[in-house]
Amino acid sequence: MASNHKPLKKRNPNQLPIVGKPGEAASITCARVVLDPSVQAAVTLQGYGQTYGDLELDGLVASLKEQTRACGEGDLGRAEAMLTAQAHTLDAIFNHLAQYAVTSNSARSPSLR
Repeated sequence: MASNHKPLKKRNPNQLPIVGKPGEAASITCARVVLDPSVQAAVTLQGYGQTYGDLELDGLVASLKEQTRACGEGDLGRAEAMLTAQAHTLDAIFNHLAQYAVTSNSARSPSLR
């Protein structure tokens, strides 16, 4: 028995649905979606996340919205963990570059010793 149904068109995971509010101009709808902090962060993560393969925009946005919702509800566990890890990472980067700067400058200028 053959089906008369057409296959559903697969949605592109890198295109976000843009749904306007009643009476809202298309330009305002687009701006509202693009300026959403989760969308902005997802686009940035997608660009910098190449180490992890192709990250799909819709998945990133959904995960970020879930995490920002949790923060808004007072669950700061993930945010605190992330900021602590970033502080240690930035501290390591800073110290590496500071030590490099000292050794680079002292080789050129004996007065910095």
